[in-house]
Amino acid sequence: MVTFKTKELRSGIQYFSFCFFLLTAFFSIGYYHGDEHYQIIEFAGLKLGTHQPHELAWEFKEKLRSAFLPSLAFVQISIYKYLGVHDPYAQMKIIRIITALFSFTGITIFIRKTEALLDQPQLKLFYSFFSYLLWFIPFLAVRYSSETWSGIFFLIGLSFLISETSKTTSTFWVGVFFGLSFVCRYQMGIGVASVVIWLIVIKQYSLRELLKPLLGIIIITLLGIALDSWFYGEFTISWLYYFKATLLAAGEQDFGSSPWYFYLKQLLFYPNVVVGILMITSFILLLTKKPKSVLIWIWIPFIAVHSLIPHKEERFIFPIAFTVALIISLGVEVSLFYLKKYKYAKTFLLSIGISFLMVNFVALFALSFKPAGIGRMAISKYLHDNYGNHSINLIYCSWASPYDPWHGLNAKFYLEKDYRGYRISNLCELNDSLIDSSRKTFLAIRRVDLKVTDCEKNIESLGFKLVKESTPSWVASLNNYYKGYDNEVIIMLFSRESNDKN
Repeated sequence: MVTFKTKELRSGIQYFSFCFFLLTAFFSIGYYHGDEHYQIIEFAGLKLGTHQPHELAWEFKEKLRSAFLPSLAFVQISIYKYLGVHDPYAQMKIIRIITALFSFTGITIFIRKTEALLDQPQLKLFYSFFSYLLWFIPFLAVRYSSETWSGIFFLIGLSFLISETSKTTSTFWVGVFFGLSFVCRYQMGIGVASVVIWLIVIKQYSLRELLKPLLGIIIITLLGIALDSWFYGEFTISWLYYFKATLLAAGEQDFGSSPWYFYLKQLLFYPNVVVGILMITSFILLLTKKPKSVLIWIWIPFIAVHSLIPHKEERFIFPIAFTVALIISLGVEVSLFYLKKYKYAKTFLLSIGISFLMVNFVALFALSFKPAGIGRMAISKYLHDNYGNHSINLIYCSWASPYDPWHGLNAKFYLEKDYRGYRISNLCELNDSLIDSSRKTFLAIRRVDLKVTDCEKNIESLGFKLVKESTPSWVASLNNYYKGYDNEVIIMLFSRESNDKN
């Protein structure tokens, strides 16, 4: 029976985590990866009437992306505009807050449905705490991205299947949530298929029992096709086009390729070594002692299939990252059972636990109180907040523009009304011919641009002074330890001194 003290602690964890999610939504300006913005928010601009098809990423022409999240963004932004909220940064802040609430709800459901898998009350509190506050969870939880939304929908569906009360829940709704996970991100078909195989092999589901969840999946998939067809203006099966394009591009190098062991390496080092070791060790213990766990049946196929695809990125496994806390908690419980007979086992586990907590909190605060990614949109927000009513002239080195980071695809959603940009290859090309006296003139470079040439003196000689960096200096200092990104690509914004005089 849960004691009153335990209930208080659980409520405290939930309240603190809820506030932390909201704070992360407030500070996490911009996007982690370009797809989060260009294939969702910019796509929504088509229906908002602010964008033309030729202004969108190439995936629009090929009809490769689900219309679910862009359509949801279209509805939300339309409502915000109707209510008088026209600032794009305010609109995205509200979207992040809604995403945070959605994620918090999904994680809470998962905890309540799965904590019975753990025996010790203290371990249940550990599980609850890190389900919310494992260092990368709040950051992922506020992302309006296919990775996050598909991951949370999958988490909700999964929670009813692996809980002891699953028999009271209609598996049709499990299928609905799995279907929503799939239409958010087509790669989650791997996770959904893995669960279906688990139901057949481990849970011994009959064909009749499988019909309900499969019906839910099929209905949502068909609704997804209808939504795609409306969005693209003709009958479209985006997931079919996506998988066809993926298979055709399997041997190509256009997007880069990585070795087959990429994800195994990243699982160890990306969440930092302490967390990585604990996670992998827990997974091995779970594989050894509880091989019938659905978590095993999800993670192995998911990693294996993604490992076969040449182009690999850490974010591709973000959707299943919300189950990491349960894997670690189950692994710790197995460890406690087998180590309890050893004299120094408690001291050993305590030292690991303290190291884990320290590393986790450093990374947690560093990631949650900074702009997303390298902070590109923190630079554009500075310009918007301080010079949005002026004509802007932005000189930028390659890859340093927050509006056109990849040269040719503008972030039109954030673009100021009277903006001009001039790209230079390096600081040696910076000269007074690029200065427009009728406009507020700025210079954007990356830290690395100060090292590739000896022309740094041009900045000062033309009257530029540093006014903003895309990532706070204290976060950059902590990043030397948790290695969340490359400090050398932090963007530096310089303003001409004359900007303050007119």
